[in-house]
Amino acid sequence: MGEYLAGTLGYTTPSTYTMLSNAINFWNFSHDGNQLPDTVPDLAAAMAQNSRLKVLAVNGYHDLATPFHTTERDLARLGNNPNVRVINYVGGHMTYLEHSSRRAMKADLAEFYRSALQ
Repeated sequence: MGEYLAGTLGYTTPSTYTMLSNAINFWNFSHDGNQLPDTVPDLAAAMAQNSRLKVLAVNGYHDLATPFHTTERDLARLGNNPNVRVINYVGGHMTYLEHSSRRAMKADLAEFYRSALQ
C-alpha cells in the first residue's frame, strides 16, 4: 500500500500504513465536544459553503457494519436536499461482490461523477 500511495498516486505521509492492529481499541471517537462522532453538522456546513457539493451514499441492505437505515436517518437531518442521494443495493458491506449490485453501482457512480462536473 505504501508503495502504491507514494509511487503511483504521489501521496506521501510521515505516518506508516498498518494493515492489522488493535488500534481501534484505543481510538478516540469524540468529535466537536461529543463523546461519539457526529459529522452531519460538518457536512451541513460544507454544503452551506459550497452549494454545488454533492453527496452519494451507497449501502448494502445486509450490511451489519454500516447499516443503510442509519445512513438514511443521518443524512435526512440535512433536510430535503437534491444534492444528497442515498442508494441501497442487494448485498452486505462489500456490495460489489454481488454481480447485479456491482453493475448497478458502476452505472450509478458514473452518473454521479458526471453530475458532479455540471
